[in-house]
Amino acid sequence: MNRFEREKLRNPDQLPDLEGESLEFSWDFAEDVSEENYQIIRVGDVEVWRELAFFDNISRFNEIKALLKQKYGPRFKSLTPTDASLDWLTGDHYHKLQNVSRT
Repeated sequence: MNRFEREKLRNPDQLPDLEGESLEFSWDFAEDVSEENYQIIRVGDVEVWRELAFFDNISRFNEIKALLKQKYGPRFKSLTPTDASLDWLTGDHYHKLQNVSRT
């Protein structure tokens, strides 16, 4: 938890400047060679942010979505979870997807 708190996205200024009039982000999940789990935010093939992932983390999804909206304003169109991220995002309760707003 200490590492997550040190490295997490907490400010829109940490996000890169991006080109484009309409930015559709994806929320993905990956396990790296050290077997750590990461949530990865992308626009197309461009990785925008990566941080440690936690099981059942819809609240973090909403926090990051708010930061993306702050940074990119009206150019932000959506943050959509990938199929690979659903288990980690919702935990054991897929019905929680009803609580995930992509816009």
